[in-house]
Amino acid sequence: MRNWYAASLVLLLGLAVAWADDPPKKDALKDDKAGSASDQLQALQREYQAETQKLQQAQMELRSKFARRHLQLAEQNPKDPSAVTALLWVVRFAPNSPESNKAFGLLADHADSGDVASLLTTPNFIGRSADAMKFLRAVAEKNPKEDVKGLASYQLAMQLKNQGERGDEQASKEAEKLFEEVSQKYLSVKSGNSTLGALAKNELSELKSAIRVGAPIPEIEGEDLDGVKFKISDYKGKVVLLDFWGHW
Repeated sequence: MRNWYAASLVLLLGLAVAWADDPPKKDALKDDKAGSASDQLQALQREYQAETQKLQQAQMELRSKFARRHLQLAEQNPKDPSAVTALLWVVRFAPNSPESNKAFGLLADHADSGDVASLLTTPNFIGRSADAMKFLRAVAEKNPKEDVKGLASYQLAMQLKNQGERGDEQASKEAEKLFEEVSQKYLSVKSGNSTLGALAKNELSELKSAIRVGAPIPEIEGEDLDGVKFKISDYKGKVVLLDFWGHW
């Protein structure tokens, strides 16, 4: 009996050593299922991307929530200076959103505030909504500071120019008029490393030389393949195919 216990003990010890040297087959199957290091890396990156998108969505929802609360505060206290601060918060932290558009509509009623000037130096916050245009027009008309009025006029002209490039001829004409006004009336107002006068003149030059549907094309002069000089205006009323090419 004693020999049987001894043999059993030796057998158990042997199995324990073998188990330690050779991991269970279950773990081996788990490792095989994990795939190669490259597969694991791709899975890890997909997981990170998914978590990042969740965080971005949560942040957007959070900004929208607080933008609505800031709007509510401004609407309930329209005469309080904090209303302007609240509306500026909405524009900066929830740009190009329905809340931001509404905030611009309300900011138009505070066009004479000195605080709105900060928006004019960061035009990316303004956007292209009708409320944003209303805000710019109000500041250009009512703000007591000439430099602020100049910045608003320039930004308004830029918005109108963009509309003109999308086919709005009336907007192009108004933009041209505004650029001319800015280049003369706000000639020396600083804007970054330049002045509104210089910026407006450049935009005006580009606007006048822009090719629009239905408008005459700029004059082109040159020589044909035989060395004969010509002008594009010589072909007025005729169908002309222009082929621009070059080599470097």
